[in-house]
Amino acid sequence: MRDSGLSASQLGQSLFASPLLVDSLRHQAESLFYPVQLMICHHVEDYHAYNYPELIGERTDNVKSLINILESSTQKNSAWDMETAALFWRATQFKKHAVTVLQSLIKHRGEMTPYEGEYGRIATEMEQVFGQLILDSLVAVSVGV
Repeated sequence: MRDSGLSASQLGQSLFASPLLVDSLRHQAESLFYPVQLMICHHVEDYHAYNYPELIGERTDNVKSLINILESSTQKNSAWDMETAALFWRATQFKKHAVTVLQSLIKHRGEMTPYEGEYGRIATEMEQVFGQLILDSLVAVSVGV
């Protein structure tokens, strides 16, 4: 978020999901008996350094140390994402609602993408469930259910 025009003193501050949207998603998921897990989502600018720190050479120990410091600074589970901070910042800036639903995909080294093979089939099925859950949650909010 360094290029958002924020002063340096504002960088690193927490941004929050909309309680309205979180509650709606939780209600929809629980009504379908899907597990819900709320997490702190840390912003990561170099996703590959986070996922594969051993591939970045001499900075590996520094990357691992930073991850451990952030994850141990709270009693909550952590997730890492590149887009959530930007989304939450814009929602705050424009006084709108925002929430993210993060999916963990099994990442493959080499040629294969997360959407190929058996893991790709699983990921696609999960996204269909998430997609419908998100749409149902938004409809529930819009009609005041």
